[in-house]
Amino acid sequence: MATGVSVEKKYWDDRNKWRGWIKSSHHSSKAYNKKLSEIITNINRVIESSGENISRKQIVQLLQGDGRDTIYQYGESYADELQKQGYYHPYKQAKAAISKFKEFAGDVRFNEVTPQVLNDFQHWMSTEKKNHPNTVVKTIGRLKAIFTHAYENDVTTKMPFSDPKFKRRKSSETNKHALSIQQLEAIEQLDLKKGSDLWHTRNFFMFSFWNAGIRFTDLAFLRWENIRDGRLIYQMGKNEKVKDIQLLPQANKILGYYRDETKKSSDFIFPILPMQEMTLTGYRKKAASANATINLRLKEIQKAAKIQTNISFHIARHSFARWAQANKMDLDFIGKALAHSKRTTTERYLNSLAEYNIDDQMSKLAEKK
Repeated sequence: MATGVSVEKKYWDDRNKWRGWIKSSHHSSKAYNKKLSEIITNINRVIESSGENISRKQIVQLLQGDGRDTIYQYGESYADELQKQGYYHPYKQAKAAISKFKEFAGDVRFNEVTPQVLNDFQHWMSTEKKNHPNTVVKTIGRLKAIFTHAYENDVTTKMPFSDPKFKRRKSSETNKHALSIQQLEAIEQLDLKKGSDLWHTRNFFMFSFWNAGIRFTDLAFLRWENIRDGRLIYQMGKNEKVKDIQLLPQANKILGYYRDETKKSSDFIFPILPMQEMTLTGYRKKAASANATINLRLKEIQKAAKIQTNISFHIARHSFARWAQANKMDLDFIGKALAHSKRTTTERYLNSLAEYNIDDQMSKLAEKK
């Protein structure tokens, strides 16, 4: 049975168990030694009440009940439900979070998780797993969602995330990469064979740019019925908001490569997803796999265009924001184009691109000399 206690080997005291299993040099030694002592006491209680012939497996079953309230088992069910509802990325994130927490603490029950366990889990992710601060924050957020779901369904009465003793880590601001108009033009001017994988990849990337940075999964799901009266109208998969964008000549030119009389309104626009009927989850899996392939091909385009900035599909979204800001577009317009719910979200988004504003101002200063 997992104890929910995980420390580096140097902190384990196997010679002085009479005073505790964890050396006092560990910052959580008192809490952990108390927890281990309680586990031993509970084990002895089960043995005394059931008799010496009870097996180890039976002891664990009695201590854990039917196992329904263990975090890993409950988290697995929670993730499976997300998958059934078609939320593929949240499903993957939930699976990753519970697997990581199980690696740290074992298959512990909800009531065994204290604020200190969460603090130590964050520390473990940062030091042992070398996770980026933002990865730590996202993992904790997904774990909290599982706890909240369990709390709302009366599986647990504890919410250690709300305890003041839990010191949640903060995410760190990272500068986003974006392409300049000159770099985008270099990509457009590449002599790529029509119908080739790279040719399609460039079309996908540039169509995203000319439509306010449409995300790859949304692009993959676009059907001809989403084109109406010269506009692109679709529901975003991330937040289910409806986007309504006027199609610019550059975007219409790309659509022209894929439009023919045999296409039905229900057909996908771009050759990314298979045409046969699949479940929503199946389509999302295919889209995630295609996204990874497209990002590899974008590296080839990056090299061919002699661009040093690392390019991924999401860079199209950043590049649109940079282009819109450089053209003095209104903050609220940019936020609406990016489908941000709050003005502060747009401000943070553009602030992460501030390096490029400095570049523009420095260039103007040089021109005056």
